[in-house]
Amino acid sequence: MTGVLRLVALNVIAFLGFGVLVAMAAALAHRSVAARARTLPPSLRARVLIAWAATPVAIATAMILLALLPSLGAALGLTTDHCPAHTGHVHLCLHHLPARGPGIVGALGLATFSIVAGSALVQGVRSAALAAGLARARSFELASGVGVVESSRPFAVTVGWFRPSVLVSTALLERLTPTQLEIVVAHEQAHAARRDALAVTAARLLTLAHLPYVRRRILADLTLACEQACDEAAARACGDRVLVAETIVAAERAAASMGPSPAVGLAFGGSEVVGRVESLLAAPIDGVGARRPAWILLAAGAALAAAAPHVHHFTETLLDHLLH
Repeated sequence: MTGVLRLVALNVIAFLGFGVLVAMAAALAHRSVAARARTLPPSLRARVLIAWAATPVAIATAMILLALLPSLGAALGLTTDHCPAHTGHVHLCLHHLPARGPGIVGALGLATFSIVAGSALVQGVRSAALAAGLARARSFELASGVGVVESSRPFAVTVGWFRPSVLVSTALLERLTPTQLEIVVAHEQAHAARRDALAVTAARLLTLAHLPYVRRRILADLTLACEQACDEAAARACGDRVLVAETIVAAERAAASMGPSPAVGLAFGGSEVVGRVESLLAAPIDGVGARRPAWILLAAGAALAAAAPHVHHFTETLLDHLLH
């Protein structure tokens, strides 16, 4: 293994190590974060949950970049080379490539990471393939961007990551009134406008870094927030929140009569129906996003840059313990 490959392998192991530490901290903080998120309007809550889903990956990535910053400065001649003072442990350095690799423990960690990531990738590809197949099965368009699929199973679903489209089955057309159908279409078009299919797919990948039970809660809360945000959009479009709630119940009854179907996108029915109906029957939540002055972000960036040497040394020490 060359020095560059050893450096890459060590960075991946350090990334996994930081990810585990952050995931453990996130598990302790999740109840508080989830409770605070529930007080926010659905659209804002969904954004907060996506950020929370990305927290272990984002922080682990930031730590790796900070750990590499001192060695980058040394390689460019901007800072003092401190590696000669630490000759007894693993070097995570661009200036002095590591002389030894990750070893058996590191190899097991890399293998585990590859298996989990590969499994998630395969699942994502299969779901995308099912969605693409369903989109190709449309027989005609009900309206611009709303396709109709010949099927005995009642459903309305939004599929596609970058160019989402709305699909409605002929069975659902037969079971809903024209007004209810307009509500369903408005809901699904809101999913398409928000790119919820892409957001939920990204969250499914990002939450692999969380502990399993935290991952399940984040994804459940995110799905509910996306559905509620689109319910609110449908309610604004038709001007009647109670009618939207009644349509959700009608669509759920129609879908439940046929049993579960493969998950290929964000379907109108079957996702936390009770929570969605209760939210529609209650008063809308008013709220605004927290403002973050630019100087706070600049101060945080300066503090992180100043901490880079300490992060570098901590990361090398952590790797030294992991690999022995």
